Amino acid sequence: MGKAMVINFFDLVESKTGESANAIRNLDPEDFHVPVSDSQGHSDRVQFRCMKQIKAMVNEVIQSKQFPYRTDSDLYRHAIVRHLHFLTDLGYLGSNTIFEIEAIMDVERDDELKQGFIASIEKLQDIINYHTRKGDKDSVADMVESVRKRIDQMPDGRWKRRYQEEMEKRYGDGK
Repeated sequence: MGKAMVINFFDLVESKTGESANAIRNLDPEDFHVPVSDSQGHSDRVQFRCMKQIKAMVNEVIQSKQFPYRTDSDLYRHAIVRHLHFLTDLGYLGSNTIFEIEAIMDVERDDELKQGFIASIEKLQDIINYHTRKGDKDSVADMVESVRKRIDQMPDGRWKRRYQEEMEKRYGDGK
């Protein structure tokens, strides 16, 4: 058996659509994220049945890691919002409705990412403080380097830049 080939999302789109891939390349991976609840924590559980083949395709997309979906629910939420855009474009839904949803999504997405950012930086600082108190400078250097490598693997975007800036502010440029 040959080695499995991993294809980048943008390369895949470009191979399928040609020119429109440039527009797709400008999408931020954050644009694929649809928050679970609104700013008050309200949400509804949605359940539905589908053909096994559809579920298998969704699983394939998630497992491929070519797209920024962590779970099948992430993909379903994103697909629903995309379809609501389609229905709005057809004139079925008032355009204000989708803009209201998107405004809520932007605020919630940013808040989720901000909370994750704060928690990650605080956890890293706790670990660094522990190793520093123990006098283990090698573990501190290893931890900082490991986190920098993880950040470098993040999709380009505002949050990657924020992590890099915070790491540089706290621990230097690493060079």
